[in-house]
Parts: sequence; structure tokens; C-alpha cells
Amino acid sequence: AGLSACTPTIDQRGNMLEDYQLTEIRAGESTRSDVLRTLGSPTTKATFDPKVWYYIGQETEKRGILDPKITKERIVMVAFDEEGVVQVAQDIDRSRMNIPFERDKTATHGN
Repeated sequence: AGLSACTPTIDQRGNMLEDYQLTEIRAGESTRSDVLRTLGSPTTKATFDPKVWYYIGQETEKRGILDPKITKERIVMVAFDEEGVVQVAQDIDRSRMNIPFERDKTATHGN
């Protein structure tokens, strides 16, 4: 029982694309329909430009009571022109800013 407590729990969230999927998307040839068929629905679209789609996938590993650590992450951007043809499909830089967060809690009153 003690050994199983150290076994990591691996979770995958989002759409973790594989390289072979991206090679099927060709700039200047593939359309929105081709992208949907090959990659699936985007995780999100750009806030101010619906012609830019993002596919975000993340794999985390959690050991015991420790916070989960990101072990694998991929962010892919697909941009279309006005006619819906792919202009570019590329990986986005995965460097993250380490933003510290506060673990203090706000006191609440009552039950």
C-alpha cells in the first residue's frame, strides 16, 4: 500500500496534437474543413481575430499531495486568410513566466 502512494497520477488536458497531424495541414492548400477533420475543434479562438485558432494540450504528473508538475505541453496556432485557407500552422513558444501565487486565505465569517 505504501508503494502505490508514490505512483504518479498522469493527467492529460486539452488537445495534445502529434507531429503527423500537423504535417497534414499545408499552408495555402488546407481549408477550415480540412483542419477540423484532421485536428478536431480548436481549444480556443483568438479573442480579437476569429481567423486564428489555438490547439492547447497539456500533460501533468502528480505525486502524492504535491502540486502537479507540467511534463508535456504543446500550443499550436493555425491562422486562416479571408477565404478560410490556412496561412500558417505552427507551434507557439512554450516558455512560461513563473508567476508566484499567494497561498494565504481570506478570512470568512459565519458558517
